[in-house]
Amino acid sequence: MTVEPFADFPESAEFEDPAVARERMVVNEMERMQIREEARRRIAAESSTVSELPALSNLADRLAAPRTRPRWRIQDMWPAGGRINLVGAPKAGKTTMTTNVVRALVDGGQFLGKYTTEAVPDCEGPAVVVFDFEMTEDMLLDWYEDAGITNTHKVETVLLNGLGSGFDFTNPAVRAELVNRYGGAHTYILDPVGPLLASLGLDENSNSDVQRLLTAWDEFVRELGGQESMVTMHAGHNGERARGASAFLGSCSAVWTLMREGEEPGAPRFLKTMGRIEGMPKTRLAVQGRTLTILGHLTPEKIADAKGEQILDYLATVCEWQGRDRIRSKVGGSQPTVTQALRELVDSEQVLHDNKKGYGLPHWSS
Repeated sequence: MTVEPFADFPESAEFEDPAVARERMVVNEMERMQIREEARRRIAAESSTVSELPALSNLADRLAAPRTRPRWRIQDMWPAGGRINLVGAPKAGKTTMTTNVVRALVDGGQFLGKYTTEAVPDCEGPAVVVFDFEMTEDMLLDWYEDAGITNTHKVETVLLNGLGSGFDFTNPAVRAELVNRYGGAHTYILDPVGPLLASLGLDENSNSDVQRLLTAWDEFVRELGGQESMVTMHAGHNGERARGASAFLGSCSAVWTLMREGEEPGAPRFLKTMGRIEGMPKTRLAVQGRTLTILGHLTPEKIADAKGEQILDYLATVCEWQGRDRIRSKVGGSQPTVTQALRELVDSEQVLHDNKKGYGLPHWSS
């Protein structure tokens, strides 16, 4: 059966064969899909920038040429010219880390009290632009005022909470307007990416949607004239990787992951890094006001020791036998860490284990 698209068919269903009606709808839908695909192709062709692509470059010549740009923006953590993805567990200090990064970028000095930072060079625009999709103006000003930034005149902030649909840099026409408005800075920070994805109707669990946005972000930063960027995102339920698609963990210079063990206000905070850098194992952070500093690398054994101290404090407070899951819900931490800590406490006879009662302190058995 051959049916022409958008053909004239009898309007009344009683005069139309069901098979013909179905075929008509299928063909019309195919026609609409083909039109949409052709529209996408034409838009992509119009926005292509082949003329801006780099020419061939001889490797021997490039190796012989002097390198004027520093290798690192932040020593061992942020390669110059790269993009960082910052993943933060709830209340682990994502905003604090972001303000600490901004301070290091414009003031230089020691990031986290340890890593030498090459302050971004002067340029035609601000040194750093922060696109913030989460905070109100008063909240943002409070955080940055407390951050102790000296060169605040080098930082520009753009408050986009509730305005994500107008910030669609995946759309060539919109991107051109955004470049005209915000171009000229050295480093751009998108904080955080989740609300923007939602505003644009993209699924954070879809690798294709996430990769499309991050690729468009890199192109956008390049057109803005930016040299480096950071994208922040919320962690998933386990607090140790980005929420949603695995594409968040790729296509960047490094992933920094902020973790928190426990729900209480003073719960320990940790940072680990991975990617096209040497990487840093899970490391304890000290929190002093709005400043984060490195305390030291924690091996699994040291982490278990620290968790053991929390378990002892908790058991002393409740004064009754507790199951492992109950303990973990109160002190936080991963199941392997809590299990190892309990095992070491039992082996050292600091805690008793009863198959029926659970875990308790030695004097409870007397």
